[in-house]
Amino acid sequence: MAAKSQTSLQDWIFKYTFIPCIFFRYRSKNSNYIINFSMAKFKGAIVVDNEKCKGCGLCVVACPTKVIELNPNVNGKGYHYAWMKNPDGCIGCASCGLVCPDSVISVYKMSVES
Repeated sequence: MAAKSQTSLQDWIFKYTFIPCIFFRYRSKNSNYIINFSMAKFKGAIVVDNEKCKGCGLCVVACPTKVIELNPNVNGKGYHYAWMKNPDGCIGCASCGLVCPDSVISVYKMSVES
């Protein structure tokens, strides 16, 4: 039963928090030109208060780029706390901070110039 509820939570988080593609092309039906649309590119970073994190794993499930994992080490309370396994993959979407029940995740986002 727990696996089913976790899967449905993953589906809901993916459906409502996933950031769409960064770049797409549009070809007009009546002409031969292509219009390129691009969204602003962002780089993000998170800071986790390691001593307050209880290791519930909701942020791990919520992360669309799979940047966050639970650390194999434990904090002072004996919990495996969240950490950024792949910091370069963070897009700053703040999904992890929104689902954290203890508000121990701070999200920072900056625009990246091409």
